[in-house]
Amino acid sequence: MYHDKETLKNEILWTHPEFEQAAALPDNIPADWENQSWHNDTCPKLEVDGIIIVWFDDEIAPGKLTFCIDTHWDAAPEEQFRTEDFDTALKVVEIIRKRIEEGFAKFQSTRVRQDDIASPYGEGTIDAYLYAGGELNIEIDNDAGKYLLVLENRDWYDADLTTLERTLFRYASDCGDYPDLVNWPSHGYLTKQVAA
Repeated sequence: MYHDKETLKNEILWTHPEFEQAAALPDNIPADWENQSWHNDTCPKLEVDGIIIVWFDDEIAPGKLTFCIDTHWDAAPEEQFRTEDFDTALKVVEIIRKRIEEGFAKFQSTRVRQDDIASPYGEGTIDAYLYAGGELNIEIDNDAGKYLLVLENRDWYDADLTTLERTLFRYASDCGDYPDLVNWPSHGYLTKQVAA
């Protein structure tokens, strides 16, 4: 996370020294947007709550910044929202964040605790919170007083259940397991909302 515009500019120029537009970054970039730029990416990008904001020099009008907003790292261009106006970009991000929170609240409402269920790792039983009708789960580690989330051979331990729920929710959303709860706005929906 960055703390001021100058720090962010320097971080971007470190990964993208050719990106001269870093000097013209908007002053009102929210402080909770994290720099996720990598040197092998075509363009610099920021991230907040799983929303990706990429900006680049417009190929048609060099020197003019275009902001591209997306909820998936690898989405096709037609699934992205693009604008040259940063204030519009801010509104779009806030609309998506609101929809994410609505989806997350619905996801949490499916939580059911179940003790002594068959362990997915082999013999024995576990205590777990089940989500989406038991298709997804977070294991309760009674000995350590923490929770365990296992996704694709990665483990997360945390004493805060909500933190792991957010990780699981984002994973389920990205994998398409929960389209009825996430209900990402389409390009047209966003355009109508911003214009209103």
